[in-house]
Amino acid sequence: LYPGLNIAKVSLDPGIFVVSAWKSRIMLSSKAGSGVPPYPAREIKIFLGDRAILDYAGVEKGFLPPAGTFKKLVSYGDAIIDGGNIHTILFDAKGYSCLRFEGLKFVNTLYDGNNKWTAAIYYGSWLQVVRCNFENLGTNSVNAQDYTVVKNCTANNVPYYGIGIFGNYCLIEENSLYGPSCRSIGAHRCSIIRYNYIKDVTKNFEGKHADGIGFLDGGPSGDSWYGWIYGNTIDNSIEFIALYKPGGGPQYWIVHSNVFIGRVDITGFGDAGILAKGFSHLKILNNTFFGKGGKGFINAIRLSSDDGLYCSDFEIKNNIFYVETGGATILNIGEGCATGLDIDNNLYFTSNDKPFYFQGSYKTLPDWKNLGYDVGGPSSLAIDPKFSSKESLDLHLSSNSPCIGAGQNLNLYFTLDKDKKPRPISSKYSLGAFEPHAYDLPQAPSNLKIAE
Repeated sequence: LYPGLNIAKVSLDPGIFVVSAWKSRIMLSSKAGSGVPPYPAREIKIFLGDRAILDYAGVEKGFLPPAGTFKKLVSYGDAIIDGGNIHTILFDAKGYSCLRFEGLKFVNTLYDGNNKWTAAIYYGSWLQVVRCNFENLGTNSVNAQDYTVVKNCTANNVPYYGIGIFGNYCLIEENSLYGPSCRSIGAHRCSIIRYNYIKDVTKNFEGKHADGIGFLDGGPSGDSWYGWIYGNTIDNSIEFIALYKPGGGPQYWIVHSNVFIGRVDITGFGDAGILAKGFSHLKILNNTFFGKGGKGFINAIRLSSDDGLYCSDFEIKNNIFYVETGGATILNIGEGCATGLDIDNNLYFTSNDKPFYFQGSYKTLPDWKNLGYDVGGPSSLAIDPKFSSKESLDLHLSSNSPCIGAGQNLNLYFTLDKDKKPRPISSKYSLGAFEPHAYDLPQAPSNLKIAE
């Protein structure tokens, strides 16, 4: 295709590569009444050139041809997939596997209010979605299933799921998601959610309120058992991480080295940094909770027993909870949620003298310690962790921070901090998401000889 060429309709021969040049425009249209594009049942690979546009005039069910024919859609420039402001699924990948979407921009679909999904990429498994941009979509950007990778993507103004993975063994990493949206990231069993930046997830959608990372449904067969959430930054949400649902509940997740910035006094939104219900064997380790502008959070961590769903066997260690001013509840432990609860070596900085809510009553720090929690932690709520810069939200530890080397060594569970720097091998971890130094690195061997 030549630069600037506009094509009204595309007919593809089997097994070919389709390559468009700079600023090409391709208009797709489906067969009358069928909603299925007229493509052959053999492999098609499409490489879109710089600033090419794929235009969705009249495509009702998405671009993909019959199952097994489509393999790759790659842009080496700024190709645009434009939904034309209609209720549509741009790529209906249901029944597909092993697809790769790279370097594409998906824009302009609408939600018709009938509780029907729209999505840029809908269903499919073994997907790779890399360096894509999603803007102004009706409900979801990526709504995929098992063995999906979403990496280095950006979503902006996607009202429901920025990245909704309703499958297992998925990797979601190094993406940037901006609200207002209802939910940014969701995933299931044995998935990894790491090093993402999530901002302003504050919008309700069809009666569902906002989660930065969630909604993980355990299911009766343990569909959401085992997973890792680490190295993420979530700045402003209602529930930053929501881990709950009837049906068995998720289990055995590790949440570590994340930064949560609460702004409830600024935005009017906020429930909990981490809200768990019906969840067991969760480890919340070495995170930094920063309440910006007043109390910041309604609760930093809440273990809920609502709806008769109880939490058990939680481990909460080495975290920093910092609240600028005001009366935030830092830890809220609901009725029946103290079974197997292990809380220690956390630092709490707050002007609220009763920041702990334990099974029906508020507790001071001495009360809290008398219950057997944070026995190894500080004995004051006024110890400043000394961040590098609270004003600019640089939450690394300054060189004179009391948090340095003040935690337990947790290398059984993880060995890197939020910056991907090594944690200590044998000495104590620092508190919070960041280690100030790379400790205990092994020395290079000397006087090596090659045996003959």
